[in-house]
Amino acid sequence: MCLNILNQDLAFKDYFKNYTYFADFINHVIYNGLHVISPSYLELDDTDVSTVNYDNFTALERRRDVAMRYKEKEKEVIIGIENQSTVDRNMAIRILVYDAFKYNQQLKNKNSQRNIVPVCFLVLYSGDKKWDASESLLGSFETPEEFKDCLNDWKYKVIDIRDIDENCFEVKENRMLIRSAKMILEKGNNPEDMKEMILSKEVALVVASLVKSEELYSYIRIQEREEIDMCRSLDELKQRGIREGLIKTLIQLITTKLGNISKELILEIKKSDEETLNELVIRIFDVNNEEDIYKILN
Repeated sequence: MCLNILNQDLAFKDYFKNYTYFADFINHVIYNGLHVISPSYLELDDTDVSTVNYDNFTALERRRDVAMRYKEKEKEVIIGIENQSTVDRNMAIRILVYDAFKYNQQLKNKNSQRNIVPVCFLVLYSGDKKWDASESLLGSFETPEEFKDCLNDWKYKVIDIRDIDENCFEVKENRMLIRSAKMILEKGNNPEDMKEMILSKEVALVVASLVKSEELYSYIRIQEREEIDMCRSLDELKQRGIREGLIKTLIQLITTKLGNISKELILEIKKSDEETLNELVIRIFDVNNEEDIYKILN
């Protein structure tokens, strides 16, 4: 996995490690706005499931995006969120493996003073296609009817980001996160749709993570300001894309006309401003050698 994708995953994890953001999100998407989970009773839970031995076999290598342990008086539960941008038809098995690990981990660490804690994981989905994979283990593969009564099932919950009503969140950061991500997923990277959408850098990075835009993530990450104008950001990325496309086309045209061209000339073309590049486009058919190009660029 490339470094930038890892950084995007970390942005998602770091955001939901905030107890207030996590509690508000879960209360809305799971409990319909009821204040079931309080940030005061949350603590981070270990999400690493890499190469865990179960006596005679090794667990699948997995790392959940974020997991919290909620403990209030006699109530205790482990709740996790998995960020998913593609439909995974093996998701039920993945959830089963992780849940089984968490229960087995508790059994090994169990003492007489502590009961087994239930485990709940939900999938936050932000892919292009509608999630059409089964949300149960038995629905993930063909099961002979006569065997169904003796087979155990395992279910999980999928939350499609497009189906979330962001206005119900009490925490502003969650509202802005879901609203921005939905707009990009539904309408594309159109700057006009993001007018007056000002996000904290933290939220903007998670938006880029959810919509899986490495270009947007990289752009936001290098910004020194802590508030990100999403309209401006998308517009600058759009202009950058147009410029890069123009440079690529020019280099192809010049190479076709002159044959191989020097690395130094390619560098000069890439350094040129928009006005100079447009001038080169207009005069491209007057070019007979690299010297002619340098005259236009200078």
